[in-house]
Amino acid sequence: MDYNQTNNAVVDGGLKSDSLGTWELCGVSLAQMAPAYSLFTTLGLIVAGVGFGAPVVFLLAAIATFFHVNTVAEFSRKCPSAGSYTCFISRTFGNYTGITVGLVFVIAQILEIASIVLVLGTWIHFSLFQITGININWLFLMCLFLAVALFVCIRGVTISTGFAVALFGFEVLVLVIASTAMIATHVHSISLKPFDLGKLFTNFSGLGLAFPLAVYPYLGSSNAAAMAEEARNPRSSIRIAVFLSTIIGGLLYVGCSYATIVGSGFNSKLLTAGSYPLITVADRSLGRFSFILLIAGVTSTISLTVVILNAISRVVYNLSREGVLPKPLSASHAEYKTPHVALYGIATLSAILAAVIGVIYGPINAFNWTGTLGTIPLIIIFVIVNIALPIYFYRNHRDDFSVIPHVLFPLIGSIVYLLPIYASVEPGQPLPYNYFGMTTLVFFMLGVVYSRYLVTRHKSRLNLGLYVDSPTSIDRID
Repeated sequence: MDYNQTNNAVVDGGLKSDSLGTWELCGVSLAQMAPAYSLFTTLGLIVAGVGFGAPVVFLLAAIATFFHVNTVAEFSRKCPSAGSYTCFISRTFGNYTGITVGLVFVIAQILEIASIVLVLGTWIHFSLFQITGININWLFLMCLFLAVALFVCIRGVTISTGFAVALFGFEVLVLVIASTAMIATHVHSISLKPFDLGKLFTNFSGLGLAFPLAVYPYLGSSNAAAMAEEARNPRSSIRIAVFLSTIIGGLLYVGCSYATIVGSGFNSKLLTAGSYPLITVADRSLGRFSFILLIAGVTSTISLTVVILNAISRVVYNLSREGVLPKPLSASHAEYKTPHVALYGIATLSAILAAVIGVIYGPINAFNWTGTLGTIPLIIIFVIVNIALPIYFYRNHRDDFSVIPHVLFPLIGSIVYLLPIYASVEPGQPLPYNYFGMTTLVFFMLGVVYSRYLVTRHKSRLNLGLYVDSPTSIDRID
């Protein structure tokens, strides 16, 4: 339920409140972290950069993520909202920045969803062919399973979250079984060599390549923030969920990457020869049962699709009722209390983008391009919200202001994110990656122009940062 902070009157937000507990919120974030999907798509590249040091790189990425989710947790303690980052930034820096970030956030997330549904189609195609020999077009499978995910999301937040968490539970079970088998069949290879920090930090160029890739799987750790208005006790449950998901996700990434290296017998050629080293290595330990890893990849990608559609649809819904996006996007389903119009719009745009680029340039290229281009602005937004945290607390909640959680942690988090940002836009990259930095700048320029237009022409309809879980005094600036 939402509240108008100007007069403390209740405003019907249309979302089903008190639907998700702490563990469901944690599951939402973990499902978006999608360990099977992330490990399958990034581990080989990380090993190529740092060799056997992949587990410690995942550990460092988890520590870096901890500093960022601290920012999300602290903001959610005071102003939990379906707008998540856009609400936090609006309350700190006002309408211009809030609108700019909101528009860029939506663009970036549509690109991210496009990359995910491309994997949805191609991985199901690959898995189906490997297991049954049946060859079905990836584009058809992408549209079919995206429609399934969309249907589940529209039917209700409790149903869709339960569905996603159940699929996540299956993929975790499979990863644990596979990791246990790889270690059990290669006990003689157990070693602490992958955690040699000294060797890792002598390879700065490799670390520069691997670290951004290790950060990527953690981007969903704060997903729970967007579900604030459907959560029970969001001011505390979101804080627990984002920290817990980071810890659990970190254990999975570190443990599974370590098991893969041990299971390979520290064979660098085996780890880098194939596209999916975890599957290649696990196949030797699981034998005829290795097909379950393919199924885990399918469930991981479907689960990821559901939770990211849920999260971004809440942000779009919130931006619409705040006056930033067209009003129809703030409609909610009369029976299921879900933002169905926003869900339809996001799914349609993402599918069209994925289909066009995938058909013209191939689904693998399309996945790499849309995923990378969507990630760059998201990480920049993470830095902006880190910068916002100390300003917000010092200005609006001076009694709760503390140097360590409100200054030191977000500062460290921002510095850490500079490496993946630079790695994404550094000069000398091949086409089309060498244009991604400029494209990201164009996204933000469009946001600035759009914000000037709205504030100048339609300021009376803007309510940025207004909708939160419960009534508080106005603490944003115009």
